[in-house]
Amino acid sequence: MCGRYVNYTPITKVAKRYFGQQYPLGDTIRQYNVAPSLAVHTISRDANQELPRFNLSKWGFKPPSAGEGAPIPINARIESLTRSRYFQDA
Repeated sequence: MCGRYVNYTPITKVAKRYFGQQYPLGDTIRQYNVAPSLAVHTISRDANQELPRFNLSKWGFKPPSAGEGAPIPINARIESLTRSRYFQDA
């Protein structure tokens, strides 16, 4: 499976449109082939926060128990998901 997408909207425009505020953020460079190995902007909010957080995150999943050299998959197979130690706590 391949997971890729296009990112052409600056993060400051997303912040203003969906959150109604100006945030001092570094804008995203337009990317027309965003692959799992690249860092991407993400938006998150903790339960006790009023304002969202804008972060640069690496696309993939790595459980806390995984070692330094462990793989970072972008998807999981449903056939083996329940038997995989990698996803057991997810």
